Amino acid sequence: MDVPWAASRRYDAKSVTVLELHGDLVAGTVLKLQRDVAAALADSDHALVLDLQHVRTVDTTGATMLAAAAQAARPQASVRLAHPPPRIRAVLRTVGVLDAVAVFNTVAGAVRGDAADVLADQPPSW
Repeated sequence: MDVPWAASRRYDAKSVTVLELHGDLVAGTVLKLQRDVAAALADSDHALVLDLQHVRTVDTTGATMLAAAAQAARPQASVRLAHPPPRIRAVLRTVGVLDAVAVFNTVAGAVRGDAADVLADQPPSW
């Protein structure tokens, strides 16, 4: 059995901060990533893109943290999720994250806030 692990890498793209999440977004790792996300939110005046393409697994604790990050964003900032693999997308849909956070097919689309790049199965409520 694999031991859950998590890491992040932060960089700026235009006026947007991108935080690449790696590993497992689960109860045993979410506190570390939550600190990284909170620090990125504190520094961001525009948008924070959470790149999910390297996330192996997510549970309800991890999905809840993603939704909470979107709620914690300052009024002038927003949180966008990008490039979730199909298995991660399924969990986000089940837990209801797709109803609360903009989710994009690509990081580039999320950085631009490109409505044409929003996941096709996401409701337009955000």
